[in-house]
Amino acid sequence: MKDSLVPENLNWVKVRAACSIGAMFKALELGAHEDVAEVTLLIKPQDNIAFSVVANHRRFSVIREDGATAGTPVPVTREVNFVLEGKAIVISDGNGRLQLKATITLNNEGQCKLVVENNEVEQWQVRRMALEKLFFGPFA
Repeated sequence: MKDSLVPENLNWVKVRAACSIGAMFKALELGAHEDVAEVTLLIKPQDNIAFSVVANHRRFSVIREDGATAGTPVPVTREVNFVLEGKAIVISDGNGRLQLKATITLNNEGQCKLVVENNEVEQWQVRRMALEKLFFGPFA
């Protein structure tokens, strides 16, 4: 029985050539903008929290700013940085601690995928792994 997920004919050379770390990096950045827009909808004005994405050529950061409150008189800023380094996307916290490293592969179904710790993952999964604590806590 033929596996329906595997294309019978695929121009794998063309598909692999289009499967670039730069394209995946840009897609992660666009997804991060969408994630920030979604989490911003959940914030109540009294929460005094703001999220943003700041980008340049080979790096973007998702930033959380918690404004000053009675319990915390000084504003607190946290960030997650995504950096394109060679053939990998390196994700770290604002203190430079590595959170994860993603590479790419063309899998046996002919799909361009991210790889984290030898596991094929979707872009949203990488963003969740990187941003969940920044969005929802707990903070270390």
